[in-house]
Amino acid sequence: MADRQVTRLDYIVYHLEGHLIRTCSVLDRALQLVNVIFCLGVPERECRWGVIARNSHVRGTPIASALKTIDDATKSLRDQRNFVVHRGRYSDDALTRIEPYYVVQRSGDEDITQRFHYLYKRRTDLLIKDKKEELAQSNLLVFSGVSELLAALEPAFEREYALLQCG
Repeated sequence: MADRQVTRLDYIVYHLEGHLIRTCSVLDRALQLVNVIFCLGVPERECRWGVIARNSHVRGTPIASALKTIDDATKSLRDQRNFVVHRGRYSDDALTRIEPYYVVQRSGDEDITQRFHYLYKRRTDLLIKDKKEELAQSNLLVFSGVSELLAALEPAFEREYALLQCG
């Protein structure tokens, strides 16, 4: 079996998949944080949106609103994340358009690889630029929700922390 050459496309896909997985996990971690700070006692596996956001300590508070912001910010990414985690490799139309070049590159055909190198380097650079802009927009929404959540949780955290210091 020949060595599989890792191409620039493989590297890009790897990082896009990692970003999807980590970004979508922010909501899970936020729900677990709320569970811990309010000492709700919900088992980790049960820390879901409905269980935590509808809890009487959380419902109708700025914390529930912040959790909703994070939920909304990650909602559009969840289908892609679930596909990557459960069924296959990240893919979209932009990647599909540049993938043939990297298949040829992996095959070792130096003539074709060299002939089209600059064209596909440019197309790949444009794809990366577009993806960075897309990810920056979704990251801003997630970061906004996280900031909102941390600000809303601070009084409860300070109260629980003070109780621990007195105990």
